[in-house]
Amino acid sequence: MKLDLERLDGVRTCVHNPHGIPVTLHATDDVRVERAALTELGDLLDALARTTRAFGTATPTVTLTPDFHRGRGVPVGTVLHAPGLLLPVALGADVGCGMRLHVTSLTAPDVTPHLGAVEVALRRTFFEGAGTSRPPRPCARQS
Repeated sequence: MKLDLERLDGVRTCVHNPHGIPVTLHATDDVRVERAALTELGDLLDALARTTRAFGTATPTVTLTPDFHRGRGVPVGTVLHAPGLLLPVALGADVGCGMRLHVTSLTAPDVTPHLGAVEVALRRTFFEGAGTSRPPRPCARQS
């Protein structure tokens, strides 16, 4: 399936597809989009289109998070809003494998000058060693 990417602004990209299913990727330009993930997304959109036609349900919408990458049937980082449908395959084994939400009292002006250092510290704490046989660091276990 042919998927066309159209940058909407600094953090959103529209993924045009032949089915007209609204798909939005939420990520900056520096986030690499895997070809295999797009292929898998195309297969998912084909299945969603067939299913919505067969059951007469509303058109689903799809949101892709910055950790969008190839999964097992449904790309990781795919969020589906499919009224009237239950899609058990859409829940993967590595849910949230690159996404975290932590609430703090910090404001954007507090953090912005330090984004590089914050990113390095977060990657070291939460993500280093992912997909390897190395045990997680003690600080990652605490998270």
